[in-house]
This record gives sequence, C-alpha cells and structure tokens, in this order.
Amino acid sequence: MPNDNDDPPTLPKLTASADAMAAEVRARISERAGPGSPVSVATTPAPIDYADMAALLARVPRLVIEPDDIAEFRLDDASRALIAHVDGRASVVEIAGRLDQPNVLSTLVQLEQRGIISLASVDAALPTD
Repeated sequence: MPNDNDDPPTLPKLTASADAMAAEVRARISERAGPGSPVSVATTPAPIDYADMAALLARVPRLVIEPDDIAEFRLDDASRALIAHVDGRASVVEIAGRLDQPNVLSTLVQLEQRGIISLASVDAALPTD
C-alpha cells in the first residue's frame, strides 16, 4: 500500500551494536547463498552513529552470573574465550585488542542479551572510595 504522502518511508536509527549484528547477518546470508543465488542482500550498510560506537567501545563488561554457572550455558569457543577476558576492569576495546576474533562486538551483545554479562558504562566500572 503506498504512503499517503510523497515522502519515502524512513527506517529506525540503529545503534552501533545492532548495526554490527545486522552486518554480520548480511554476511552470513551472503555466504550461505553462494554465487549466483537469487537471495538479495543489501549492499549499503546503515549509517554508523560514531558517538554510539565510541560509547560501546568504552564500556566495561562484567560477568553477571557466577563463574561456576557458565558451564550450564551452551557457548561456542569464541564466547568462552571472550568471557575469559571479562574481568570487570578491561573495556570492550581492550578485550577486542587481546582477542583474534572478528566478531567481538556481536558476541558481547549476544552474551549481554542472554544475561551472562553486563556492559556497564565507564563511570560505573570505576571503583569508588
């Protein structure tokens, strides 16, 4: 059904983490489709909000669950390796620098969505006296 006005429909603004996850999904669809497939994949990524990205990179992940409870979650090797670097002091950018993984941001977001970690702000991670 066409719009009542002549303006094109607008898409909601994506956060940096959602944009990273969307890019990863597009890449997976493209890989599965293979060459010559009729599957259409958007080639123009959504605009990046650099302020959101900088804020995400500065956040400090903290483990929300007890370390002994990690075994109860079905986690892949990349998630387990990432969790091993979550110490409540290192920022996302510091952890990403330590790991040789291309999808650190999306893995962090997935772990947060599953309730395994929390991405606290930098201020919340600083010790108080």
